[in-house]
Amino acid sequence: MRKDSVIIIIILLCVSLFVVFPSKAETVWSDNFDDGNYDGWTVVNGTFVIEDGVLKTGPESFNVITCPSYGPSTGTWSFDLLANGWTVVYFVGNTQQDLIVLCTGQDYYVQRIDVVNGSYSSVKFSGKASAWQHLNVTRNQDGRICVYNNGTLVADYVDSTYVPPPDFFEFYCTGGEAAIDNIVVSDSVDIEPSVSAPFYTQTWFLASVAAVIIVVIAIAVLYIRRK
Repeated sequence: MRKDSVIIIIILLCVSLFVVFPSKAETVWSDNFDDGNYDGWTVVNGTFVIEDGVLKTGPESFNVITCPSYGPSTGTWSFDLLANGWTVVYFVGNTQQDLIVLCTGQDYYVQRIDVVNGSYSSVKFSGKASAWQHLNVTRNQDGRICVYNNGTLVADYVDSTYVPPPDFFEFYCTGGEAAIDNIVVSDSVDIEPSVSAPFYTQTWFLASVAAVIIVVIAIAVLYIRRK
């Protein structure tokens, strides 16, 4: 009888954990260049090299490299960026709308560019040129874009313009040597600003509720078994 009760409790625990901690969406594309090459990429102009598992631009004044992109135009894009001069990462690129991270040599921006009409939206965020930045960019179904620099939320705005799924991921630099590494693309928003979610949707609260429910059910099961 006790064995049956233990099995029931374990099953309830597993079900509760699955509900409280849903599985994270799988990575749809990534490249960390640890294999020592940039196979799958196409050099459009200039030169690129792999050094110590990092993709770096050559000494030319205009270096462009592109790769067929994967996933939708919503999700999470993570990468390490060493910007120098005018450096641009097209994390969603196509013939209609582009989503980019831009470093002008002094300032960083996240932008949506209307390729057809030439209009755009732009938000400036903090960053340092000639220094490695770990960037996470998220975009949800409502067009809310958040940028995290080294774990800190530095940009948060909404641009509800429809952006088609990407045709390519592109990296280029027009001055100085730049580098990119540890590119990871997910089709889900994997980071949420802590201030945006009510406490009752936070993981700690859901886990606490699940734990209380499990304890109550366990006590009830044991009580019924003893009766």
